[in-house]
Amino acid sequence: MIEYITLFINEMVTLFVEMAPYITLGIVIAGVLHVILSKDFVARHIGGNNLSSVFKAALFGVPLPLCSCGVVPTAVYLKNSGASKSSVLSFLISTPQTGVDSITASWGMLGPLFALFRAAAALLIGMAGGIANFLLDRFGGKEALPSRAVTEGASCTEGSSEGDTCTDGCCSESAGKKDSYHGIFGKIRQVFDYAFFELLNDIALNFLMGVALAALISLFIPDDYFAGTFLAHPLISMLLMIVIGIPMYICSTSSIPIAVAMIAKGLSPGAAYVFLVAGPATNAASLAIISKALGRKTTLRYLGTIITGSLIFGFLMDFTYRALGTNPLAQSHAHLHGDHGPSLFRLAVALFFLAMLVLVLFRQFKSTIRARRSSEGRDGAKEDAMTKINIEGMSCHHCSANVEKALSLVEGVGKIEISLEGKYAQIDGEFDLEEAEAAIRNAGYEVVGK
Repeated sequence: MIEYITLFINEMVTLFVEMAPYITLGIVIAGVLHVILSKDFVARHIGGNNLSSVFKAALFGVPLPLCSCGVVPTAVYLKNSGASKSSVLSFLISTPQTGVDSITASWGMLGPLFALFRAAAALLIGMAGGIANFLLDRFGGKEALPSRAVTEGASCTEGSSEGDTCTDGCCSESAGKKDSYHGIFGKIRQVFDYAFFELLNDIALNFLMGVALAALISLFIPDDYFAGTFLAHPLISMLLMIVIGIPMYICSTSSIPIAVAMIAKGLSPGAAYVFLVAGPATNAASLAIISKALGRKTTLRYLGTIITGSLIFGFLMDFTYRALGTNPLAQSHAHLHGDHGPSLFRLAVALFFLAMLVLVLFRQFKSTIRARRSSEGRDGAKEDAMTKINIEGMSCHHCSANVEKALSLVEGVGKIEISLEGKYAQIDGEFDLEEAEAAIRNAGYEVVGK
């Protein structure tokens, strides 16, 4: 038993040290993109109801590090900022499949061909979904839109915290009040805060679970095991990956170690790619929100595009690797099982990344304990003094960070407590309740009562 535990820990450490530099680089680039590409900036460029906007939506979506839960409120915000359903659909499809953090991790673990293929396929699948929806709406009659999830005409948005100028009256006084960083060092701090707190907060637990699952697969499933089973048939294995991936939530970066382990055990690169698309791009909770925001027909088109696109590009990926006579693990095996071990630089980056993970997970633990104590009424007088707003659509720590950021820009808001489990926010201070609710809606979430 001790031997298996030791082997499991060694495998986890090996995978972690190998991935840490690529993920660290990826989330830093993601932080830079967060500063440059605000929601308002993207909304301005995909606002038209034309094919150009569909292309731009897919192009913007590929590098953004948003998984299926994080992309939904952003998409709802874009829709209510005037973007067409076709552009929103294109953004919804392309964004969760990959991101700069996922691309860099794929490059390191599966090679440049796999990484670039993922990015190109995400762009093309997103464009295909948006174009198909555009044509179906134009020639087949438009689907009636559900009620909007945010207030019409409101424009007090997260963008004001990302360096954009907030010109609307509802937020001009409070813009930048608690989230404004000035000068080059301020921008660096903003990049660091987003990369190592907001984004890492979203992927930390799932990443560790992905590494642990990959280590278990490596230890307990023999090499080339899948090659001797029914999963050797490409279509069967890809369909199974779709069935497994669609209902579950796993982000594009956290799923990479699992894909690496499955390829090492004989699963085809195409089947692993299908898993990397179906898992990050869908989950049951997000599909329900998409259906409410965009309608059932659009949701079915969204699912149909992801399934069809992942299968087509899965077969294309298998064909490409067969034609080249290689596999995605040719490069990573040299790193993972080399005789010289990791370099000092790789170890240093891995230790830094581990320290940030521990800090983020500790903050999550403290937040969960505080929320449970609050829900149990252990501090009843204090809780009664705070205003509680129930929120629909929060499904990850990225969501709760968005809500907290939006509320922090409301004039008069003091202490904010977000309960991801309870789906509510508690706010202290002298503030206008309607402004607070409007800020939540403009972040892409729905207020369902107090």
